[in-house]
Amino acid sequence: MAFTNELRQLNCDEEKAFLMVIEERYDEIIRLIDDGRVRVNCLDKSGMNLLDQGSHKGDVNFVQKLIDRGANVDNRAQNDGFTCLMFAALRGNPDLCDLLLTHGARAHAVTKMNKTATEMAALVNNHECVSIINSYISRDDVNSILHPQGKESREVFPDELVDFIHLLTRRHLIHPILISIELYNRPDCIQYLKKIIYVVDMLFERQLRSKEPNEVLSMKLWFVLGGLRKLDEFIKSRSLESDLQKVLKGYIRALSAWKTVDGVIRRCFVERVLFSTSLGFPYKHSLIFKAMGRSLKEVSPGRFPNVFTVICSVLFGQRFVVTSGFCSLCGKPKSDFGCSKCKVIYCSSNCQKLDWKTHKTVCDQLQSNLELNAYKRPTEHGVQYISGDDVKSSQ
Repeated sequence: MAFTNELRQLNCDEEKAFLMVIEERYDEIIRLIDDGRVRVNCLDKSGMNLLDQGSHKGDVNFVQKLIDRGANVDNRAQNDGFTCLMFAALRGNPDLCDLLLTHGARAHAVTKMNKTATEMAALVNNHECVSIINSYISRDDVNSILHPQGKESREVFPDELVDFIHLLTRRHLIHPILISIELYNRPDCIQYLKKIIYVVDMLFERQLRSKEPNEVLSMKLWFVLGGLRKLDEFIKSRSLESDLQKVLKGYIRALSAWKTVDGVIRRCFVERVLFSTSLGFPYKHSLIFKAMGRSLKEVSPGRFPNVFTVICSVLFGQRFVVTSGFCSLCGKPKSDFGCSKCKVIYCSSNCQKLDWKTHKTVCDQLQSNLELNAYKRPTEHGVQYISGDDVKSSQ
């Protein structure tokens, strides 16, 4: 208590720093901290530190810089019991929630009104934040499986591998193409694919065998595991090829191929993988499996909602699906790029370029059936449409 009171006694620069947060003068605040003129964990009259204020504003870069300088992610001095994670959840910033959880923010902290960060996010319809907080797996959970004896373990793996597995298991990376792209972007981790599968499998088995079973997290990890196993099968079938990155790229192209089935153009190969993975879930009597089965029965091939969006609605909530535009290639939410002709959306120009070779052959067919297009965004607000000529010129 005495230490908290000391942190509340602000000098002139610290008082200015809290005003600067409101004005979004973040670089100036960081300079004051680096010069020793502002304590990174000083508190305002309400008990909020600069990290709490930054989380309330929703600026990920500013929050990261504060954490790098020792900001307390577990400040409990706020008058009403609010934490930085609660402010991030109310702001509706999933990346910020993920960052704070990664650095030790408490997911189960409650306010004086007995509300958690998850409940607050749900109250204001920030369902992606709800999902991230509820299904979070810590880096220590991953590391304890990779290194059961800590630094004395028989084999010590690089930090990059721990970070990659942590990324796969803590976010919404359930789409098999996105899993493959993330691994492709980390060539040093490809050689450890079997170990990655082992760790994800162990985490999966823990979820429904613990004292507090988490069916949603279990199903989410099952899709990650299924995507990794399919990738491993493909690599084994190309065992004579030495360039694993080239093999990975070939897998992404094969899985993402467009095909006309019964007069409907769709990505039938990735849909088949997702559908078979859901059917293979081993806990058949669980509520999540029954809900998934009921929902997938309603899917019409090539129509919205497609297999992936239905799976996401069961795992992360219908509201999350309605408010998100999923990348037509890798399934990332909040995708704001699109083909100007057929309105199919992408999360980035990189995904659009990667898909262009096959997309250009089906673009006219997709355009002729815009209303039934399963790969366009529910709302076109904020989408940046890019023409095929622009894609070709940037390659």
